[in-house]
Amino acid sequence: MIERPLFHGAFLSIVTVRLLAGAERGAYKARPVSFHPKAPLMQPFASVLSSLTPAQEGFEGTITPDWLQGRTLFGGMGAALCLHTARKLTGGERPLRSMTISYIAPVSPDAPFEITPRVLREGRNVTQASAELRQNGTIATAAHFCFAKDFPSALSCDEMPMPAPRAPEESDPLPFFEGMSPSFAQHFDMHWSHGAFPVRGAEKGDNLVWVRHKDDVSGVKESAFIAMADALPPSAISMLSKPAPLSTLTWQLNILDPSFETEDQWWLTHARVLHAANGYVTQESRFWNSEGKIAAAGWQSVAVFG
Repeated sequence: MIERPLFHGAFLSIVTVRLLAGAERGAYKARPVSFHPKAPLMQPFASVLSSLTPAQEGFEGTITPDWLQGRTLFGGMGAALCLHTARKLTGGERPLRSMTISYIAPVSPDAPFEITPRVLREGRNVTQASAELRQNGTIATAAHFCFAKDFPSALSCDEMPMPAPRAPEESDPLPFFEGMSPSFAQHFDMHWSHGAFPVRGAEKGDNLVWVRHKDDVSGVKESAFIAMADALPPSAISMLSKPAPLSTLTWQLNILDPSFETEDQWWLTHARVLHAANGYVTQESRFWNSEGKIAAAGWQSVAVFG
């Protein structure tokens, strides 16, 4: 089981919780991003993808400290890297329709990792592919992708209209706290429209948040969307009244609009806890572009150790 500290490694002190409370009331204004001194902004997202090099059974790479969450690689980046390598085999003609990710073991910055993509089957309409990210011989992330072309259908409906959020500039930015926020968070803007900030003891885990990459990701929209979709902490963290470790076990995402087009890179995320018992949480997430078009819907299984 991969360990993900609170908010992927963030908010480990009561001082931070108090700062978050102030931010929720509007008393704390987030300053321009202040990076963790031990994890400077070293690699833009697109550069991480392009830094992969061919290896014996796939591709090899290393991670820089700015993409860590706690002691391991940010899970969204791991999923994006797996997708990027799978695309090397499948090409880009068939849109991504769904993916399933299992987080199995941590990925350290102290050693190279290898990703082995495979095409499992290529049919008339659908291509199934997988990718395994390994480090030191151990599988750390296992991914399965479904790519499929459009075809005529008598069915058409959309029962997932976008809620009415505040605009990104009117929403509350989640501050980046030096030494306490997860390093990878410096690459994202996260603006809370509705719901509780982390560790607020909320009755429900139900958050509406605008998220975007700080980097220009216009040339790698598909992989960038996958990383963005995992940037927020699990909504269960809002229900906690004191810090506790959380760990995402599995993540499934259905892509409903594979164009990945939005204005100014903003995506609206609605993440809510559907069930919590015996240390495990089931979370549903939905994503809309800036024009209100549904882009994706997903589910996560999360372990909460506290």
